[in-house]
Amino acid sequence: MARRSSSSAPSRPSLRRSPPCRGSRAPLWTAGLVDAHTHAAWVGSRHGEYAMKLRGEGYEAIAAKGGGIASTMRALEAAGDTLTEVLVGRLRRMRAMGVTTVEVKTGYGLRPALERLQLAAIAAAARADGVPRVVPTFLALHALPPESRGEGRAAWIDAAVALTREVCAEGFVRFVDAYVDRNAFSVDEARRVGRIALEAGVGVRFHVGQFADVGGAELAPSSARPRSITWSTFHRRASTPSPVRGSGRASCRSPRSSSVRPRRTRPRCGPPGSA
Repeated sequence: MARRSSSSAPSRPSLRRSPPCRGSRAPLWTAGLVDAHTHAAWVGSRHGEYAMKLRGEGYEAIAAKGGGIASTMRALEAAGDTLTEVLVGRLRRMRAMGVTTVEVKTGYGLRPALERLQLAAIAAAARADGVPRVVPTFLALHALPPESRGEGRAAWIDAAVALTREVCAEGFVRFVDAYVDRNAFSVDEARRVGRIALEAGVGVRFHVGQFADVGGAELAPSSARPRSITWSTFHRRASTPSPVRGSGRASCRSPRSSSVRPRRTRPRCGPPGSA
């Protein structure tokens, strides 16, 4: 049976007695933050969409007008190779605020060449100095590019499935992701990329049921076989619990539970990066 993890605070704190702090800079010893869900490889701004939201327009209505993910895709296309510099700067700021491990997704390219651009930027940023440990995720199904909506949908999904197979075979990404929701992608479409990932030994993290219950909660236990693969589902606002079916040998985790294991680091006094 699939296991659903949860977190709870201990009934009693188990803090060891520490020596008193002296001087103006009191040290803080704390666990590093693991940011398990980010879209850090982006450029541009959607500040104009705030006015639309204030008028009562929702996420889906804004996307239908060319905003949202498609807006970031156009900004990414215009940015080109400068994405790497932007991403490195963003990751260094995250490190300065205590992030030690961060998942970084693609998914704003939508077209194969732009998804490759994001993957290259993530790989380069992961090698840069002063950044957190980077866990790369290939977001295979996020949104359709404008030219593939309607009759072009099936061909675009076939291309996304083929790209998923290529990316998984290259051995760089740790996870494959898909957006399963109303006006996004179906359970069957997500299952196609999920199975490819599992066959390659790559983990799967699905964005499921944010706006409607489309049955995505059954994806993980119905298809996951190897116990070493972790499935995670995020943004499950509208999904309801479903009976566990299939082999059920995977671990299905909630958004509050990271499936990324942070690297052990030594406690450090003062701000990150100090000697």
